[in-house]
Amino acid sequence: MADDFEKAVLLSFDHTGAVDPAVKEQAVAYCEGLKSKRECFALFVERFTASQRLEVKFWCLQALLEVVHTRYETLGTETHEKFRQTLMEWIGSEEVATQPPLVRNKLAQVVTAVIQRDFPKRWPGFFRDLLTSIQKGPSMVDMFSRIMQTIDSDVITLDIHRSAEGGRLSMHLKDSLRETCIGDIVEAWYRLVTMYHSDQPQLAADVLRTVQRYIGWMDIGLVANDKFIPLLFNLLGSRHAEMQECSVECLTEILHKRMDHSAKLDLIQKLNLLPSCSQWRTELPGTDDDDLKAKCAKLLSTLCNEIIDCWKIFENKLVSFKAISMELNKGAAKELNEACTVCEQMIDQLFPAIMAVLKDPDKSVAMTVMTFLTAYVARLKNFQKRTNAIPEKALAHIRCILDGLAMCSRYPDDSAFPPGQHSSDLEKAAALEEQCSVLEDRRELLTLFKNLARIATNDTIMFVSERLDAVLANPQSTFQNVEVFATLLFELGEACTDEIQKKHCGLLGPVVLRLMQSNIPNSNHRLVALVVLEIYVRYAKASVTNGRNLAGVVATFVDSRGILHPVETVANRACYLFMRFVKITRSALKPLTMGILSSLQPFLQQVAQTPKVDFGGPGPSTFSVANDDRMCVFEAAGVLLGIEDMQAEDQKQVAVMLLLPLKVQIEGSLNAHNQQSLLLVQQALEGISRLSKGFKQHVVTTLRPELGQLFLQCLELALRVPQVFPESKSLRTRFISFLHRMVETLGPQTLKYIPNALEVLLHPGCDVADMIEVVAVVNQLTNRFTNSLEELMERVLPVLVAQIHSKLGESWDWSGALCLPTKGDVQKGALVEENREKGDLQKAYYSLLHVTVSSKLDGVVLKLPEATLKVILSALIEGASSHMDPAVRKSCIQVLLELVDGWADRISTDQGLKWFVMERIGGDVCIQGIFRGGLDPKDATTVAFLTEVGGMLKLIRDKCGYEFLVHLNGTVFPKMGLPPEFQTELVNRIQVADPKETKNFMKAALMRLSR
Repeated sequence: MADDFEKAVLLSFDHTGAVDPAVKEQAVAYCEGLKSKRECFALFVERFTASQRLEVKFWCLQALLEVVHTRYETLGTETHEKFRQTLMEWIGSEEVATQPPLVRNKLAQVVTAVIQRDFPKRWPGFFRDLLTSIQKGPSMVDMFSRIMQTIDSDVITLDIHRSAEGGRLSMHLKDSLRETCIGDIVEAWYRLVTMYHSDQPQLAADVLRTVQRYIGWMDIGLVANDKFIPLLFNLLGSRHAEMQECSVECLTEILHKRMDHSAKLDLIQKLNLLPSCSQWRTELPGTDDDDLKAKCAKLLSTLCNEIIDCWKIFENKLVSFKAISMELNKGAAKELNEACTVCEQMIDQLFPAIMAVLKDPDKSVAMTVMTFLTAYVARLKNFQKRTNAIPEKALAHIRCILDGLAMCSRYPDDSAFPPGQHSSDLEKAAALEEQCSVLEDRRELLTLFKNLARIATNDTIMFVSERLDAVLANPQSTFQNVEVFATLLFELGEACTDEIQKKHCGLLGPVVLRLMQSNIPNSNHRLVALVVLEIYVRYAKASVTNGRNLAGVVATFVDSRGILHPVETVANRACYLFMRFVKITRSALKPLTMGILSSLQPFLQQVAQTPKVDFGGPGPSTFSVANDDRMCVFEAAGVLLGIEDMQAEDQKQVAVMLLLPLKVQIEGSLNAHNQQSLLLVQQALEGISRLSKGFKQHVVTTLRPELGQLFLQCLELALRVPQVFPESKSLRTRFISFLHRMVETLGPQTLKYIPNALEVLLHPGCDVADMIEVVAVVNQLTNRFTNSLEELMERVLPVLVAQIHSKLGESWDWSGALCLPTKGDVQKGALVEENREKGDLQKAYYSLLHVTVSSKLDGVVLKLPEATLKVILSALIEGASSHMDPAVRKSCIQVLLELVDGWADRISTDQGLKWFVMERIGGDVCIQGIFRGGLDPKDATTVAFLTEVGGMLKLIRDKCGYEFLVHLNGTVFPKMGLPPEFQTELVNRIQVADPKETKNFMKAALMRLSR
C-alpha cells in the first residue's frame, strides 16, 4: 500500500503533462479517498517520516492539516497525545531542519492548528517545551520563528476577516498567552536577537519580524523597557540592512500601540527616538537597493503622527474646559500646558527631518509623511479659528511645507514625457504610466496645498509668485519646474476664490499678468502648454486690464501653443478652453474680433473638411461630431460674431465668410452621396449649429434680419439631408440636433419649415428610436411657440399618434412590465432592449400629450378625428391605471384632467361620454387602478399621483353629480370586493371632502392593504 500511496501522490503532483490526464485524475481520487478512512491519520504520520520524497512529505502535512481542521475531535485522547508527541519530535528533528521552507512552513501550520484546539487545556506545556528546544541551535530557532509567525497569521491577527468563532479563538489564544508564557517568549526573543544578530543576521531578523507581529496586543512594557529598546537602537547601527529594517519596524509598531495619550507621550519620551530621527534632516538611512529608507520614513511619520495626536487631545481638553467654564485646578492646567509645550518642541525638532523626507526623490518615501502634514495643517486651521492668527513659527513651517509640496509634485527629472508627439507606443505607454502616478500623488499633495492657501493666503501667493518669477526669468528652466509652479498658480484659483472674484483677480492678478507678459520657457511642451491655457481661462478677468495682455493671450490660444499645437490632445483641449475664454472675455474682445475671426477662418475650414471617424463597432463606421473638441472653435467664433453692437456690414461679411464654405460643403456632399460625403455633411451641420449658439434670437430676427436669412438658407439646405441619406441614423440624429438649434436661434421663423422637416423624418423606414427623436422636436416646438402652433399641431398630431401606435403594436403592454430587465439568454436580452426602447417611446408619447394640453392646446386634441381620439384615450387610461411607474401615471391623469375639464359642456348632455368618464376614468383609473396593487404609498411620486386622483374624483363628481356616486356603489365597488365600511367612507370623502383629504384617505388605505 505504501508504494501505491507514494506513487499516487507523485502522479497527482505532476505538472509536466507527461502523465495521462485520466491516470492523474484516478491518482487524485485515490489520495482524496484515503483522507476519509479511519486509519488515515496514522498512515499520513508514518509516510511523512518514512518517505524521502518532498512531494509526499508536503502532501501528508497538508492532509494532516485538513484532518485537524475537519475531524480532530473525533480522533480520541490517545491519538491526540501521540500526535502532539510526534509534532514535537518533528519540530526538533534534524531531518525537518534540512527540508525546504515550504515543508517547514506547512509543518508550522499543522502545529498551529493543534495549538488552536489544545492550548492551554490539553497541551499546557507546548510553549515551555518549544522554548527549551531552541537551545538546540539555529535550525530550531528558525522553526520557532515560523511557528510563532504562523500562530499570528492563522489565529491571532484580526487584520484579515474572521468569523465570530475565529475571533473568539483569536481572543482566547491571546488571553492564554498573556496569562501563561508571553513574558518568557519575549525574553527568548531578546536572547536570540542578541545571540545571532552579528553571526546570523537573517535568523535574528526573522525573530524581530515575529516580535513586530506581537507588539500590537501584548503588554508594551515587555519590549518598551531598558533592555529591549537599547538593543533595537543598537541594531539601527548594524551593518546589515535587514537588521536595521526590522529594528525600525519594531520601533514603529511600538509607537502604534494604542494607549492613553498621556501614557503615549511618556512612552515617546522614554523611547528617546527624537535625537536619532532629527539627524535625518540631511539624509535618511538606507540606499536605493533596500527598503530601509522607506521604513525609516514611516517611523518618522508615525512618531510625528502620534505626537500631534497627543497635542491635539491636550489642546482640546484645555479648550473644552474653558468653553464650559469648568474649574480647572492649577496643577491640571499646568500639566496640560506643559504637555502641549513638549509636543510643540518635539514637532519643531523633527520638522527639518520631515521636510527632508517630503523632498526625497523617491515619491513612495516622500508620500509617507503626508498623513502627518495633513494633521498638522488641520491643527493650524483650528488654531486660526480660535485665535484669528497663526504663530510666526507656524508660518515658517508653512513656507517649508510649500517648498516641499512643490518639489514632491514635480514630474521626475528623467521624465518620459517628450515635448511633442510620442515617438513610439512604448514611449507613449511609459509617459501615460508616469502621468497617472504623478496625478495620483498630486491629488493628496494639491489638496494639502489648497488647505495651506486657505489659512495662509498671502504667504502662499507670495511663495508661488516668487518661485514662478524665478522660473520665468531663467530661459533654461526645465519643463518640470515651469509646469509645477504654473500648476500651483492654477490651483490657487480654487483655494482663493475670494481673490478671483475681486477686480482683476485681486492679489493673484499681478502674478498672472507677469505670466502673460513673459516669454515662458518650454512653452510648447505639452504639459506646460496645457496648464498655461488652463490658467488663462481661470484668470481670464486679469487679462482684460489692457489690450496688449489680451492680444497676447489670444495669440497663445490660436497659434502653435494652442489650437495649432502639434500634439493632438493639447490642440483639442485648447479648442475647448479657447471657447470658454471667449465666453468670459467677449465684451473686452470687441476691438480684436475681426482680426481673431479672420485668423480662425483657415483653421475652421480645415476642421470642417477633416471629420474624425469613430469606428465604434461592426458594419459601416459610425461617427458623431459632437465628440470633436475642435468644433468648440466654431462656437467661439459664433460668440465673437454675435456681438450686438458690431458693425452690421462687418458682421454680415464675416458670417458669410464662415457659413458659405459650410453650405458649399453640404451641397457638394449631397451630390456625391458616399460615406465620406456623409461625414462631411455631419461636420458642416455641427459647425453651423455651433456658430448659431453665439447669436441671440432678437439679433437675427429683429436687429439683423439679414443674418437670420443666412441661417434660414442653411436650414432649407439641411432639409434635403435626411432625404439623400435616409439610411444613416448618425446623420439623422445630427439633423434633428441641428433642427433643435435652429428653433432656438430663429424662433417662429422656423415654423414654416417644420411640416417638411417632420415629413422627411417620419419616413416609412424610421424605427422606434427615430420616433422618440421626432417627438422630442415636437415637444420643443410646443413649449416654445404655444400660441402659434395650433394649426401645425392639427396637421401633425394625428400622423404622430398613428406612427407611435404602429411602432408599439397592437399587443403592446402599456403597464411597462416588458421594459424590466430579465435574466436569460442573448435572444431574451435583445428582446428586452427592444421593449425598453418601446417603453421610452411610450413615455415620450405621454410627454407629447402632456405638453400639448399644458400649452392650452387641449382643444386640438379634442377636435381630433374620433378614431384618433379613441386610441389616445385608451393609451392614457391604460397608462394611468396600470403603469408600474407612478410618475407616468401622474402624467397620464394630468392629461385626462385637462380633457375632462374641456368636455364640461358635453358631459351633461352626452350620456355616452358621461358613462365613459364615470366608468373608464372614475372607475378604472381612480378606483380599480389604485387598489389593484403595485403602488408604494410611502413613495413621494405615488403620493403626488394620489393628489391628482383626488382632483380627478372631485372634477368627475362636479361634472356628473350624484350619478357618479351611484355608479361607484352599484358598478365599480361590487367588482372589487372592498369592505362595505371602506366603500361608504370613500364615497363620503368624494362627495364632501377636499381633494387633499381624499388623497390622504386613499394613502392610508393603501398603507393598510400593503401590510
